Formats: sequence, structure tokens, C-alpha cells
Amino acid sequence: MEGSAYLRHRGDRTVKITETPPTIREFTHRVAQLGGFLGRKSDGDPGTQTLARGIVAFDIILQAYEIFSRTHAPP
Repeated sequence: MEGSAYLRHRGDRTVKITETPPTIREFTHRVAQLGGFLGRKSDGDPGTQTLARGIVAFDIILQAYEIFSRTHAPP
């Protein structure tokens, strides 16, 4: 695949590889979902507390990935 590839997680738990990056709105909604944002039609955009919780959760996921990739990497 030429150029940059972006992973997009869809609501139905599938991952799609696309050539275009997500929009800022899509990205913030995905991060906010980690913080508890449900994303219903009537919910509007996520608030700062929900985004902060999502960023903390994402940071924990990244740290866990780094630890597991170091300890469980193939030789």
C-alpha cells in the first residue's frame, strides 16, 4: 500500500484501513469513547472531562502495549 495508511475502528468492532486520516471530530469522538462518551445523536460533542478521561485511558493502553511488546516480542 502506497502512502500513509490509517486504521479506523468502526462501531461494529471492525477495523478498516484507509488512505485518509480521520477528521478532528472523528478522532476526538473516538478518544472520548474511551472516556465514556456514548456518541448518541442527541449527545452533542464530548466535554473536556470526558476527553481527559479518554486521553488517560489511551495513555494506559499505549503503556501496556509498550510493556507487552518488550516482554512478549518474538526473539
